[in-house]
This record gives sequence, structure tokens and C-alpha cells, in this order.
Amino acid sequence: MKRFIVLCLLAVLTPLMCISAAYGQVETLIINELMASNGDTLRDEDGDSPDWIELYNPTNQVINLGGYGITDSTKKEPWTFPDIQIQPRSYLVIYASGKDRVTKIGSTTHIHTDFSLSIEGEQIFLFNKEGRIIDYVRFPQQYRDVSYGRTESGEWRFFSEPTPGSSNESTPTLGISQKPSVSEDSKVFSEPFYLTLDATEGATIYYAFGGEEPKLSSHVYTEPILIDMTTVIRGMAVEPGKEPSPSFTRTFLYDEDYNISVISIAVEDFLFEDTGIWLNKDARGEEWERPAAVSFFEADGTLGFHYEDDLGIRVHGGASRSYEKSSLRLYWRNQTALEYSLFPNKPELDWFKRIILRCGGQDLIHWDGSLLRCAVFSELWRQIGGLVSSYHPVVVLINEHNWGMYVLRERIDKYYLASNYGVDPDNVDLLKMEMWGILTLKEGDMDEWNRMFRFFETSDFTDPEVYKKATEMIDIANFTDYTIFQIYAGNFDWPHNNIYMFRERTEGAKWRFVMWDLDDAFNLRQDTLHHNTLEWATRDRPRYDLTPWWIHDGGGAYLYTTLMLRKFLENPEYREYFIKRTDEILNTILHPDHVIAEIEKAAAWARPGVKWEVERWGTSVEQWERAVEIMKDSARRRPEIMREHYRNYFKTNSI
Repeated sequence: MKRFIVLCLLAVLTPLMCISAAYGQVETLIINELMASNGDTLRDEDGDSPDWIELYNPTNQVINLGGYGITDSTKKEPWTFPDIQIQPRSYLVIYASGKDRVTKIGSTTHIHTDFSLSIEGEQIFLFNKEGRIIDYVRFPQQYRDVSYGRTESGEWRFFSEPTPGSSNESTPTLGISQKPSVSEDSKVFSEPFYLTLDATEGATIYYAFGGEEPKLSSHVYTEPILIDMTTVIRGMAVEPGKEPSPSFTRTFLYDEDYNISVISIAVEDFLFEDTGIWLNKDARGEEWERPAAVSFFEADGTLGFHYEDDLGIRVHGGASRSYEKSSLRLYWRNQTALEYSLFPNKPELDWFKRIILRCGGQDLIHWDGSLLRCAVFSELWRQIGGLVSSYHPVVVLINEHNWGMYVLRERIDKYYLASNYGVDPDNVDLLKMEMWGILTLKEGDMDEWNRMFRFFETSDFTDPEVYKKATEMIDIANFTDYTIFQIYAGNFDWPHNNIYMFRERTEGAKWRFVMWDLDDAFNLRQDTLHHNTLEWATRDRPRYDLTPWWIHDGGGAYLYTTLMLRKFLENPEYREYFIKRTDEILNTILHPDHVIAEIEKAAAWARPGVKWEVERWGTSVEQWERAVEIMKDSARRRPEIMREHYRNYFKTNSI
């Protein structure tokens, strides 16, 4: 309450808080530098690029921050610092991320406030332990990777070379030029038109085409620009004595009767040999992410969304990185997120941090695939209540060029779990089984998983109490349905690969499995229709008779990945449940009529995009239609083949 009263007096105290003293004249902690649009300047321990605030201790004494406060609003209690010290004449950088936590990694403490900063400009208040305001800054509109800080004389200025954690010795700038105004938003057009650009008086506008970022050597705007073909234009303004403005991006898509959603991506440095991400597909990590802009058009030509700031793009995938056509991943950075209802089967979801543009994996059309196997299978899994990434087929343009048809997918990560299932993204264990049975940690730790797995290794599941305890660790309904679906798929690229499993880090939480990467479903190579995936998933020795040519050891190197199902099936109660549940699923959600209807629905959605895929990557529309028919044939025949496998394995006629 004391602090709240102080804040209410802000209007009276403001003249006293406009500190512009040099460091030597200040006798207490000060705000020294801030950044409200952090692109690539600083990463936190999560790999994110949050806003940040730098504090400086100009005194000759150690300051313990425990009990100090900081806020960006007069309408709430300040965020309170933990017990941490700032040495004399030293700096401390805190993240204004909204994550509200303190994390110690090695010798480094990462401090996150419960608020973030507005790029439009606002204020920051710093309090001492008694609740007295000891520093205050009101900052104007901010710009990507440009900081706002004190000069040596105490004057607040922009810095195009930020210095988090050290003195602001770089040369300040007069400011950042204002972004030009553009007469048209991104749109689909059928008649040529002129595009008009405008900027503040005295500014020069530079623009470039085809995804290239504008430079001082680019075209100088002198008159309206004729737009008469599909065009990506990017531009900036430069005012005398100021830094260039952030660039704008517009996509103008000539109406060619796409009849399918189109996503246009503008990204510089996409193809260039040394640093282009497409020509260095095996390169991973932050250094191989490139700033991008994106426009999304619905099938009827309306603009769905447009982002040109705080967006990055990387190559995505495992083995598919080596393919001619590879997947891509979009990152919404800082406090930015994609706020749009992107997936018709999940209309309630309208917040995303990461989206995958999936190439199709092994189900590539120019490899005689359909691009739809994983998508259709995922939709069937969703309909039964399974955990899944939704899909949306789109035509992709990169820097004005047709890049074929891709499938937009949700990325399986902590943000996916938060938006889909209400999981606390900072309080979850997320693991992934990758190629050759390598278990990788995505979030949290592996302690609970390892404890559970040791229980499976050492326990006798014929004991009802052991089985009961196992069901307290794993969501048994989820595990069972997930396993049945994988067996139906004839997926021999499992269970040693492409498995996501997660668990909330709360008392009584259970492990659940998320469906991902079913490119081998529906008889992709026309060699899995008769595959005995039940025996493959329960093998306790190498099975050369059940493996494709590229698994050289008969799957013997990762037999531990079949342990959980083998152990569960030792229990009579579970075995009966497993057989009965399989029969139920084959008679309902995986009944041939229903599966074929879903295949036809997905094919109708994607069909307008096939010609663009063929134009970019080869083969023919007729081949794609044949691939769809192979899927439908598999849907008709696989259930009875699967039942026969069950009858032989379990010695039963009850399925």
C-alpha cells in the first residue's frame, strides 16, 4: 500500500525524478539502459529475446537489491527483486520478459520481471526498500535492436550499438527515422495499380524488390510504383542525422486462382552460398535464424495476417534437411505471437509462437507421395481425443518465387502444450524419442521419466498392484490409443523415433504421448500394408523380417523402446483391454468408410495446391491422384490385416 501511495503522488514528484545527472553526481541505483524491441542483441536462458533493463550502481558500496522494486505501471504493485548484489560501479541486466522468475545456471543468475516493455513507449519506475522512487525514465517509441540509455553526461539517447552490462560508450544517435507509410496493405489484386510511399519531411525513401532488405544503395523513391505482377517490396526511410527506419514489407499477389491458402515469406540471405539457410540446411541454432516478414492469404484471397517485425525463419527437420525440398520453421520473437485462428479443426486456438511449414517428409509428391499422410492421420487421432499438431495445406512463396505446397503444422513445444492443454510452459517435462532411439530433452528434466522406466525394467507386471502403480504414472488410455494408431499405420519408423511425451511437473501428473510424423502411414512405399507392426512393437530380439532396408540390425540396437508395451501386455487385465480397445477403434474412428471420407476431405482441401507443387518440384497431378488412391486402398484393407495379426499374436478370435 505504501508503494501504491507513492505511485499516486507521481504527478507531483515527476519534476524531481527527471534525473539527468552525471554518474559521479548520483548517490543511488539508477536505470542506465533499456531495450523494448530485442531482436538479436541478447538471448535469455530459453533462447528467447525478451526486453531488458540495465541497472547501474554508481556508488562505492555494494547494493543488495533484496526488497527493491521496479514496474512499468502506476496501477499495480512493483515487481520485487530477489536477494542479489550489485558491486560498486557495476551493472546488472534484468529481463523484462513477463516470465516472473529467477533462474541460476552455473554462476549466472537470470532475473525475469513480471512485466514487459511497450515498443510504443512508456515509463519505468525504480523503488528502494522503503518504497521510495529512486529513479524514473519515460521513453519514446523504440526500435528493433536499438537501445535507449544514458550518455556519460546523464542524457537519454538512442544507441544503435547497445551495450548491455557495460557503460554506454558507443556514439549515440539523434534517433531512428520514422517508418514510411504505404498506401496499400498486402493484398491479392487482378488489375495493375500504383503504390504510393510517404515519409516525414526531408527523409529519403529507399526500396527493394524480391525479399531483399532496403539499403542506401537501393532504389530511391521519387514517384508512385507500378505493381502489375506478384511483387514483394520492402522499404525504409532515412531522415537527416538519424538511423534508418525499420523496414516495411508488402506482398502483392497477382490473382491466379490459387483457391488455397497462400503464405508469402520475404527473407534476405535465404539462398546465398556462405550464409544462406537454404544452402546450409544442416546448420542449426540461433545463428542460422534469419529475420523475415510474412503475409498469409486465405483461399478466397483475403489477407489473414501480416507480420514484418520480430519474426524469424529457420530450416526445420531431421533427415528431411538433406532433401531437395525441406521444411521451414517460423518464430515469433519477444512478446510478439501469431494471433490468428489458423487451423479450422481448432478454431479456438489463435495464439502461436512457432509454426512449422512441413515439406511432407518421406511423403513428398515428387517421391510418389501425397503430402497428406501425416496430416490425415493426425486428424483421425485428434477426433479420438488424441494429442496432436493440427494441419493446414498452403502454397508457399519465398521472395516472390513459388516454393510449392507445404503443410502448416503446430510445433510440439512448451508453447503448444500451453495453448492446447493449459499446461504451465515453465513447469513441464517434454521429451522426444529421435532417430535410432535417442531420447532428447526438450523442456524440464528426465528425472521422472528415468524413475518410471526403471520401474518398468525391474517390475513384474503380472502383479495387479504393479500394473495399478504403472497406470498412476502413465495415462493408460492415451498410451493405448496411441499404440493402436501406430500399429494401424504400419509405422516401422517407431517406437524408436518421432515420439513426443510430456508430463506436467505437478503431483499426480501422468505421462502422455503426442502424435507426430506419420509419413509412412497408409502404405507409403506399398510395402507396409501387410507389415506386422504389432510384432515389431513388441519384439525382444532383432527382427530382420520386419525391417526396411535402411534398418540394418533388425532393430536390435533399441529394443528398450518396446519395453513398455511388452510389460503392459504381460498383465492379463491390460491385454484384454488392449484387444477390446483395438476392436472398438477399428469399428469406429478407423473404420474404412470414415478414414476414406477424411482422406477425400483432405485431398479436396489440398488439390488446388498440387499444380504449384508440381511446377516447383516435379512429377504430375495424375501421380498425386494415384497416391491418394493408394491411401484409400490401404484404409479399406489394413483393418482386416491388422485383426489377423492380433488373432495370431494373442491366440484369440475376439477381434
